Amino acid sequence: MALLGDAAHAMSPDRSQGAGQSIEDAVVLAAALRRYDTERRPRTQATVRGARKDGARATSPAANRLVVPMLRLMLAALWRKGLSPNGNSIWRWQPPRLPVRKP
Repeated sequence: MALLGDAAHAMSPDRSQGAGQSIEDAVVLAAALRRYDTERRPRTQATVRGARKDGARATSPAANRLVVPMLRLMLAALWRKGLSPNGNSIWRWQPPRLPVRKP
């Protein structure tokens, strides 16, 4: 949720800045959403592709009969490690470092 315009920073009516500030807020928010999309899209698309690939493998009844018991018996440490030698990229995610504003 985000507050924009007068909801975020009410101004006295004699300044006539409410609409102008709302437009500025919208421009800054659009830039932030573009950065958000740039930051999140690669990871979310990779996760979707992985889920589709896993789903395609599990659609056959024979594969399902093999995979489900195997997953139930697998040790958590092995499950977290995934199939790649450096672990599963989904579980290695770290939030981006946000710039620190100096007062």
